[in-house]
Amino acid sequence: MNLKIIGSLFYIFLFLTSKTATAQLSESSKIGILTIGPGKDVYSAFGHSAMRITDTVLRIDNV
Repeated sequence: MNLKIIGSLFYIFLFLTSKTATAQLSESSKIGILTIGPGKDVYSAFGHSAMRITDTVLRIDNV
């Protein structure tokens, strides 16, 4: 019973916190991939990757 309640609350939380992207990028937008290689520490052992979206017209610069 508790598992059903926890699962239901989890899905409600996901629904309430999800965001839908509705902005349309301009012709001057750029999309790139940033990649950082693996490091010596545990948290960086496998490296990291991210997408970067820049648009000078709409003043967007998100990673």
